[in-house]
Amino acid sequence: MLAILTRLSVLTLARLGGAGAVLLATLVIARSFGADATAAYALVVSASGVLAVLMLAGFQAFAQILTAEYAAREQDDRLHGLVQAGLRNVLVACIPVAGIAFLALLAPEAVPGLAEGGLHSQAVVAVCLTAPGVALTLFNGAVLTGLQRPGEAQIADSLGRPFLILVFVLGLALAMPGVSAGWILAGIPVAVWSAAAVQGCFLFRALRARPAPAVRETRRWWSMAPPWLTISLIWEYVIELHLLLASLVAAPVEIALLHVCFRFRVLAGFGVRSIYSVFQPKILAAQALDDRAAATRLIAVTNGLSVGYALAAFAGLWLVGPFFLSLFGPEFADGLPLLLVLCGTFVVRAVFGPALSVLSGAGRQREIVAILILSLPLSAGLMFALYPLFGIVAAGIAYTASTGFAAGAMWWTARRRLGVDCAVWSGRAG
Repeated sequence: MLAILTRLSVLTLARLGGAGAVLLATLVIARSFGADATAAYALVVSASGVLAVLMLAGFQAFAQILTAEYAAREQDDRLHGLVQAGLRNVLVACIPVAGIAFLALLAPEAVPGLAEGGLHSQAVVAVCLTAPGVALTLFNGAVLTGLQRPGEAQIADSLGRPFLILVFVLGLALAMPGVSAGWILAGIPVAVWSAAAVQGCFLFRALRARPAPAVRETRRWWSMAPPWLTISLIWEYVIELHLLLASLVAAPVEIALLHVCFRFRVLAGFGVRSIYSVFQPKILAAQALDDRAAATRLIAVTNGLSVGYALAAFAGLWLVGPFFLSLFGPEFADGLPLLLVLCGTFVVRAVFGPALSVLSGAGRQREIVAILILSLPLSAGLMFALYPLFGIVAAGIAYTASTGFAAGAMWWTARRRLGVDCAVWSGRAG
């Protein structure tokens, strides 16, 4: 347990450092280049993440699960086949993505909404250049996490990319104050690809220690891909989807505020994610070996750590949130209600426990997809209905309501279908 807690502390500190660097980069952009540039940066980062998931066809979402299974059963040949399949997905998807980038750059009139050129074209090109690097980072990180190498899975991306972006925007602010947002967008692909390269080296080294001829389970993987693509988009990328949805109705300054509040929410929630990154592969391995007692014990430990951390982080943000929001400028000073609404989600997720992992490990992807599909119109409907009354806080309400509904529904489904109560109030399996 001491070794696990030590590793957990290191991972949490690394994630906190990286999230802090992202927040500082956002602060520099907001103070030096304005809310419009902050909104452009936020939307490019969000769109790149969503496009990366589409490029992978959902393979990064189940790569951790299958890697944990293959490693537990010493099926290294299938592991190599899975890695090759995931990388091939990215390579094939680069063809249409490159086509979109060339159209936006050379013939913007051919892309709807880009006839005026300028920043819009630059944003599309930045997304197309960034998304493949994000895709590689997601997939390689999932495989490394499944191999129980969470440090190598996270360190390059959680520290490397954020600090590179921070250094870049600081340099711009000092050397070229007042430049257009297009200059900021140019640094994002460089940072993403640098982190992806380092992480790729880690994965290559891990696979070299497990030599085996590649064996493909193509039918199994592609049967898993559609539901996991849906799960990844609506669950893991719910923040990015809400930013993109909010951009349809909100002004750039509101998008900038939403992005800043999401950064605080991510910063506070990284502790919970670090806990999950350590214990989730162990839970999945126990499920793969049909060891329910071990899985139940691991769920109980995960819940205790994650709920305690979530409550402490929420209380801390309540106290210091107004001060830190005011640092970004007068447009952000009144954002505490939005921040608290958003940060309620990681408390709710922690209370209901790792139901998603339990259901996915048991092959219940259809139930997960059904729940998430129901949560998406709930979120969009709340956002568009409440925006005239609450402004950008409506995006926070929609986000919290939809993720809370999904977390609760998955807990109920795991309890009813599998007899596993993974909420914090129960450490027992039926």
